[in-house]
Amino acid sequence: MTHSDRRFLNIAHRGFSARYPENTLIAFEKALDEVGVRWIELDVRLTADGIPIVLHDASVDRTTDGSGAVGRMTIEEVRRLDAGIHKGAAFKGTQIPTLGEALDSLKGRAKVVVELKGEGDAFIRAAARAVVSRDLVAEVTFSAFAHENLKAVAAVVPGASLNPLGGMKGRSVEQVVDDTLALGAGTLGMVAADATSELAQAAHDAGLILRCSGAADDTGPEIRRLISIGADGLTTNCPDVLMGILREDDITPW
Repeated sequence: MTHSDRRFLNIAHRGFSARYPENTLIAFEKALDEVGVRWIELDVRLTADGIPIVLHDASVDRTTDGSGAVGRMTIEEVRRLDAGIHKGAAFKGTQIPTLGEALDSLKGRAKVVVELKGEGDAFIRAAARAVVSRDLVAEVTFSAFAHENLKAVAAVVPGASLNPLGGMKGRSVEQVVDDTLALGAGTLGMVAADATSELAQAAHDAGLILRCSGAADDTGPEIRRLISIGADGLTTNCPDVLMGILREDDITPW
């Protein structure tokens, strides 16, 4: 493989979250329109009345003008929250989208990594329903640190693309690969700091894609290290920085 044959996944983490309110439609739009990414990552939790919404934390305190656990709020209460003001006055009035709204806005424009942050049968079924009802199974990858969530998704969405997340956590490279294969996943998700050339080679030998996340440095050196060890992609807060490096090094954004 020559250098120019390389491909690398540029996945916008919660959208273009370095510059725009995370996990909002504007963050997704800007990642697509300003940067030109083809992949969006978002997080999903469930409201008290069973609506899957796009939110990372269990509470709304950090990213909105409200407070409290989202699992105790109805969708009407969530709708009243401002999810943009914390990022600046220009984003005042930005709402938390439902998973359905996010998928509708991205359908036909990008592939989507849906990180499952909730738990329980009702949560899994609601998230799965939003994807299946829009005929987006082929365009969505489900990811989770809680691998039980991925097993639950696989049970209700045959053929679902799965991306288990995590670090080495004392496991050997062989154990990490075996754990990924045991889930029926095609992608090995690894904390960037734990990714090595040995892991990349083992993943590729097993037919897996090595997709990294949680890079401590999104501004260059760590991105270049991940490319050099043979990783296949990165979920990043700064998709613009990654895109610039890919273009500079003649690597195709995937």
